[in-house]
Amino acid sequence: MATLDPFAQTRTSTGIVPCKNVDAVHMETETGEKALVALSFIPEDPTHISPLTHKPGRASMDLVDLGASATVRTTPNGPVTQVSADSLLSFAKKHGPLFARTPFAWNEEGDNPAAGELFEEDAGAWVSAASMANLAIVAQQLSQGRLPLVTAGDVIGNLVRWHVTTPEVPEDPGFDLLIVARPVTPEYADWLGAPLFIRREELSDRIDYSFLLRGDEQNGTAESGTWLEVVVASFVHEITAADYRLLSQALGFSESLDKEVRTRLSLNLEKDEKPRKPNASLIVGASHLADTNLLGKPQSIEEEGGSELLASLVRALVAAHLRDAYVDVFSASDETGFLSFRSYLSWLWYDFSSGIDKARIKYCVRCGRAFSVVGHRGPDRVFCSDECRNASHNERSNRRRDELRHEFLEQNKTVQELARRYFPEEKKATGEKRVRQSLQSWPSLKHAVDDDIERNGWTSPLLQRCRNEKLSLSHLLTTKRRNQLERIRETVQDSQKTKAAHS
Repeated sequence: MATLDPFAQTRTSTGIVPCKNVDAVHMETETGEKALVALSFIPEDPTHISPLTHKPGRASMDLVDLGASATVRTTPNGPVTQVSADSLLSFAKKHGPLFARTPFAWNEEGDNPAAGELFEEDAGAWVSAASMANLAIVAQQLSQGRLPLVTAGDVIGNLVRWHVTTPEVPEDPGFDLLIVARPVTPEYADWLGAPLFIRREELSDRIDYSFLLRGDEQNGTAESGTWLEVVVASFVHEITAADYRLLSQALGFSESLDKEVRTRLSLNLEKDEKPRKPNASLIVGASHLADTNLLGKPQSIEEEGGSELLASLVRALVAAHLRDAYVDVFSASDETGFLSFRSYLSWLWYDFSSGIDKARIKYCVRCGRAFSVVGHRGPDRVFCSDECRNASHNERSNRRRDELRHEFLEQNKTVQELARRYFPEEKKATGEKRVRQSLQSWPSLKHAVDDDIERNGWTSPLLQRCRNEKLSLSHLLTTKRRNQLERIRETVQDSQKTKAAHS
């Protein structure tokens, strides 16, 4: 029996479930650090919103923002995908839940969420979603030439390309294999339906077959867990039963996947005109393919056809993530037409596919994160967010402030000279005022004045210079020096009074 959608009244056609509050759920680790384990949501009451309300625009490429939460880092043990918890929380606060249904979402009792009550979504599922989105975005940039192919191994990680042939049929051109692996949660792999045959794609000079393979490792190492392998097998002709036998042997297809592929492609292995031995070897080289006893010839992604394979990989990823899309002929919107989505995550992938050929992605000059500029008008964007733009402005201002201060103290520049250099657009008095404010609030100058007084007494050259530049001594002198100066003034005043009394 199908589970009822608790958000049927509020879920939009794009899968969005409007929420009035979003927060992070953390758990303390053995080292005392806080780890993100879930994201909590309080949905809007159905009476407060309209399910007909849609987010404006098409191809907004919000999947880019989700994928930007993940980056691939090179480590001594190989490439590792890292995901920013802060970025995930920021995305959740802006867009709401990705799934809003089991097995990724549950209420406080651990049951299926209900309308109007707080529920949580598994952070691991969000991390998996961000990792797969990152893979698609980077692969798309590589296929379009926006990133050099030579960097593919670094920015994608766990990527291999093989050319597979057999010695039994020398005239057979064989086929190319592109395999990319990413770690995910078991539930995410279940949601995708892995392992599965994704699609057959007929192109001008070849036919590509895409698969999603699954590996569950429990070996007690850092590599333990569930891995997804996205595979593109590219042939120059229609796949034959003999080709398929070699392909399935090379990749180690499960029994269920083997049956699915043979059924969908109408392959009859019993009618194979050129039967292959069950343990036929793949030519050439000493590298094992898919950890079997078969051999293949590794190729560089930079070789001919690499960009096309990556483009097929992106389309396969999109197709695999549309499991929550369905046709509703009695409902249509400007955004989705007659399509509706049971999860916002599926909509994100559909939205990405709508603008995939004209995808315009840039990288933040401050943090390096990818962001979409689809539909952007106005000045060229160089920052991914207001936070990065403001942080960059503050960093630039701090650098200028530090340069100004050091030029005063170390190069003996005057306030007037500094005002002309650093505030040329300001009036003379305003620029000099800003210079004095910056110097007077500088702890290092305060310490330097104090040290100079300690060495030279109240005839300190630096103190005299600050006086001449009209800097406030109340800001530059320590409490100790101000008290000393006050006692000196009192002594001078008493002396003057004594002289006046004797005169």
